[in-house]
Amino acid sequence: MTASAIEKVTKAGGERIAWSIAEVCEKLGVSRNFLLGQISKRSLRARKLGRRVVVLNEDLAAYLRDSEQVSRGR
Repeated sequence: MTASAIEKVTKAGGERIAWSIAEVCEKLGVSRNFLLGQISKRSLRARKLGRRVVVLNEDLAAYLRDSEQVSRGR
């Protein structure tokens, strides 16, 4: 699946439902190695489409929701 094919993976409303590993890294500001480690530890669910690995919006949202919250106390 090419990058342009992933861009076409949308819901009826036009919202994308899947992101490439590189796009998720960019969105979260983390390295590829960190993200692949999270996938390997099964902290973040990813799907394989041919040779491509993608993360669904719902899986990314669940990962962020379940991540440890950092308090900003003084």
